Amino acid sequence: MSRWPLRVVLERAAADEAAAKEALSAALAAQAQRREERDAAAVTLGAHLTVQAEATARARRAGTSAASLRTAALHLARLRAEADRLAAALRVRDAALAEAGHQVELRREALATARAAVHALEAHREGWRAARARARDRAEDAAADDLVSGRRRRRR
Repeated sequence: MSRWPLRVVLERAAADEAAAKEALSAALAAQAQRREERDAAAVTLGAHLTVQAEATARARRAGTSAASLRTAALHLARLRAEADRLAAALRVRDAALAEAGHQVELRREALATARAAVHALEAHREGWRAARARARDRAEDAAADDLVSGRRRRRR
């Protein structure tokens, strides 16, 4: 038997559920932000790869002088290095999005646990109230029987 009144335990469980809802909301907001950041990184990488492909095509059509070949090669090398950097940034964003998704799942589980605790306590409270009502009804019936029995004895 708990030392705490059921009302207090139920209020605490409801507060835990509210906190779990807030945590889930924050996790969902963080996940949405990570998704936007990841999508922006993917768009940036896609645009850069388009520029790189166009530069590669232009380099193939460029003149054959040593200076123009060297300039085109340096430009393409810079574009490849930038593409590698952007791809690495996208992988970091993907990892952050995956972690945010994991956090959302953890928060959902915590909310489900908190809700289950509240429902269990509410069911217990309703059972207790029903048992008290039955006990009151039995006591009233017994009192009425005693009253009726007492009247019959006096009449005899």
